[in-house]
Amino acid sequence: MRFALSDEQTELQQTMRAILGARAPVSSVAEVTSREPWHDRRLWLDLASGIGIQGLLIPEEYGGLGAGVVEVAAVMEAMGSVLLPSPYLSTSVLSAMLLARGSDEEIKKRYLPRLVDGTVLSCLAWQESAHGWDPLAVETRAVDVDGVPQLHGRKSYVVDGATADLIIVSAVANGSLGMYLVDVAASGLTCTVTRGLDATRNLATIEFDGVPCRSIPLADAAETLVRILAVGTIALAAEQVGAASASLETSVSYARTRTAFGRPIGSFQAIKHLCSDNFIEVEAARAAVYNAAWTADHDVDRLVEVASLCKASASDALYRAAADNIQIHGGIGFTWEHAAHLYFRRARSSMALLGTPSHHREVLASLLAQ
Repeated sequence: MRFALSDEQTELQQTMRAILGARAPVSSVAEVTSREPWHDRRLWLDLASGIGIQGLLIPEEYGGLGAGVVEVAAVMEAMGSVLLPSPYLSTSVLSAMLLARGSDEEIKKRYLPRLVDGTVLSCLAWQESAHGWDPLAVETRAVDVDGVPQLHGRKSYVVDGATADLIIVSAVANGSLGMYLVDVAASGLTCTVTRGLDATRNLATIEFDGVPCRSIPLADAAETLVRILAVGTIALAAEQVGAASASLETSVSYARTRTAFGRPIGSFQAIKHLCSDNFIEVEAARAAVYNAAWTADHDVDRLVEVASLCKASASDALYRAAADNIQIHGGIGFTWEHAAHLYFRRARSSMALLGTPSHHREVLASLLAQ
């Protein structure tokens, strides 16, 4: 087991940081807060044609790179550091993995290359507000009508649901969970933007009223969905670590330059303690994330366990780093013009997305009790 990124993985992350630093700095994120669900489509296509991060989890036979979750974590950490509004989690992690695990070659040959080149965006609609974070508690139904399955139900908090071209939906048919592919232009589909605290995270509520769809054949749809959401949780935790690290760097930089009583505020013990505690939490979360990413690539039997561990750790680290960043900045940290509030908003929204820390600690407790 490696405890550090390889040279290739480090270069991938550094390349991402350089591109995002030039093309999508945090200063540009504030503009997103006043727009409808949005992401930089030009940057998305340039990343696809340049370094091909959209194909990391897609097999080479479909145009992807056939890489692993560690590479995805490295990319997501770089994205988190600048709070990039991006469909990467929904399209290139959740959707790409699920489509790649299906047994329908026609679906894979038709859509996977288009996910790789960035021309198609996809999302995974699995959560239902009445059932919290349990992916197997599903009321959405798939009813056969003249040989064509039709969906009836409602999905909540669908990441990038309002900007996707394809929607992958979990639904029950004949008492069994299945996954279904839906075109956003299909009749009977209603998508409503969900306004949240974090304007950089696009969420939507999607209702299905007799929406025609196509079944995605899977050996075990329930197990596949649980494992893919676990990988998505690891990717999200990596993004949280990137945001937490950026918040800490901002705090330290400000503490070195801001003076009070004739000396930098970073020389005061209270500020030192805040920053040092943040550093310990961020590094612990980073270690948990890359341990989980490595486990996802090499020991899938422990996937759910390590995913819950790193998500709980990363959520706490980001929340504390973002909150302390505001405190260290004092009055300016509370202003709309400063970026500190954007990291705090991301901390709160990411803490809830794909399961709260308390939810994941309950998962860990139940697994350890077995």
